[in-house]
Amino acid sequence: MKNDLTDESLLRLSNHLAQHMGINFSAERFTDLKTKMTALADAFEFEDVEEFAAWLLSDKLSREQIELLADFLTVGETYFFRDPKSFLVLENEIFPQLIDARQNTRFMRIWSAACCTGEEPYSIAMLLRKMIPDVDSWQINILGTDINQTFLERATEGLYGDWSFRATPDFYKERYFKPKKNRFQIDTQIKKMVRFEWMNLAELECLDDPNYSSMDLIFCRNVLIYFSQEHATKIITSLSKCLIPDGYLFVGPNELTANDDRSYNSLHRNGAIVLQKANHIAAEIQRLADVDSGEGLQIKEVESGSGAHMNQQIPTLEEAQARYDQALYQEAVELLLLRCKNGGDFSTMVLLAKSFANHSDLKSALKWCDQAIKVNRLNAATHYLRATILQEQGANSEAIHSLKQALLMDSSFVLAEFNLGILLKHSGNLRDAQRHFKATLKLLGSYDDNDILPESEGTTASGMRVIVSSLMADTPH
Repeated sequence: MKNDLTDESLLRLSNHLAQHMGINFSAERFTDLKTKMTALADAFEFEDVEEFAAWLLSDKLSREQIELLADFLTVGETYFFRDPKSFLVLENEIFPQLIDARQNTRFMRIWSAACCTGEEPYSIAMLLRKMIPDVDSWQINILGTDINQTFLERATEGLYGDWSFRATPDFYKERYFKPKKNRFQIDTQIKKMVRFEWMNLAELECLDDPNYSSMDLIFCRNVLIYFSQEHATKIITSLSKCLIPDGYLFVGPNELTANDDRSYNSLHRNGAIVLQKANHIAAEIQRLADVDSGEGLQIKEVESGSGAHMNQQIPTLEEAQARYDQALYQEAVELLLLRCKNGGDFSTMVLLAKSFANHSDLKSALKWCDQAIKVNRLNAATHYLRATILQEQGANSEAIHSLKQALLMDSSFVLAEFNLGILLKHSGNLRDAQRHFKATLKLLGSYDDNDILPESEGTTASGMRVIVSSLMADTPH
């Protein structure tokens, strides 16, 4: 390969890719960009990489250019029912409401943006087929889009290896897949529920297409982290126009900080981040979304003396945990409050704080978290929980203090280190943010790629490395 890319060419390429594909290569990643551009020049049959760069920069990128660039520059890490607790929110809250409201029209529109190889939209289809006995009499439109055409071809084929099932309940694999040459072919009934299209999410004008309008639900998870914060915010704002007035947008657990849009209410649900379009929200949804009033959860009074609960057996922590795992937070709270009548133990208080938090009663969540810390001040995970509650309340300075407390108790706490970097970045303290991101990468060195990080709701070490590297590249220092 002749010549080498100059710093000026690398800067122009970085800006060009960010503008047309949403992929950011900061100066710290120019070596990586140079390597990828050299390989791409060879793929495009250019002998001179500077000539290749000039060709890319000469005009707006064509779809053909973007497709080939995407093959080299995008990474697909996904699997069926990724982030299981998001699917519990769908199964226990959102879909039951939608199904009940649409009994007459029997119509639903769902969009999985950045769907990669199709596991996410197919997971949604399997869940709906499980929940709606007469689903074939419904008109359910599930759309999956991605910038990588190779990924879409694999999604359309519907053939998957064992790695795609690492978080899949046995029920779905046994019912909706058949073995085929050491792989698994998805059932035709599920396949028919989903259609796939190529789309470049960075081109916001595409979102004006009626094809993307009137969506009940949009999944746009684990993609906004690759965009600049400004671009990610624009995408979230534009996606609100694609939703019906009471529609939902799911984003990744580390992408909420990109949202400053007042057209959404932020819902904290069992570790999942759900944004709900704020206009014309039904009264019940508003009750659940009201994260500030502390009135979102009605607690049944526990009678004393000769009342109804005199002879009631105190529930076990396992019973409450089972309700929590099923996203039945009201029931979990009632059982846990019974356990706390005589003071309560540390584990009960922690689970009670989580249950309140996942039902958006952040005031009560903070109260019980503080009670748990009084019982055991040395538990790092509880200080981390307190930080997440405070962050949801917008009390970032207090959240930073709690994260530092968590790290004081456990200096190897990856999520505390990472979230401290996030909060410092958004407070404008970029130098310290970079320091904590670097510390996060160092801590991740003790984990294998597929290890699930503690307190992370299913994030793997390899997935976190990608997220942190992207944030570091996008953080000046």
